Amino acid sequence: MNKMRVIYIIWAGLVLALIIALTILGFGYQKSLKPYKDLEVKLTEAAKKYVELKFIYPETGEVLTIKSEDLVNENVLRDLSYNGDSCTGYVKLTYNGVYNYNSYVKCNNYETKGY
Repeated sequence: MNKMRVIYIIWAGLVLALIIALTILGFGYQKSLKPYKDLEVKLTEAAKKYVELKFIYPETGEVLTIKSEDLVNENVLRDLSYNGDSCTGYVKLTYNGVYNYNSYVKCNNYETKGY
């Protein structure tokens, strides 16, 4: 009986160590993506200013695509880069009762899912 208890404690310790290690790795991975997620937010905010400036709102069901190059050319966005990693991107603006801005960024080290 004592032998089974020792084996159980060892397995429980290994499982607990694995869970802790995976949690730490997950948080580290999310932390490394934060600057790129911030670029997506920066792109969305620039697109909102651009749409207000140009007054180009889509109608219901329409999709308006705004490229990062257009935002830079209109001086609404200075650049889209992080730590020397130059990026490109676009924003899809849709209207279904509410305006939805979806930003997509592509860099050497990161790409938004669905780009």
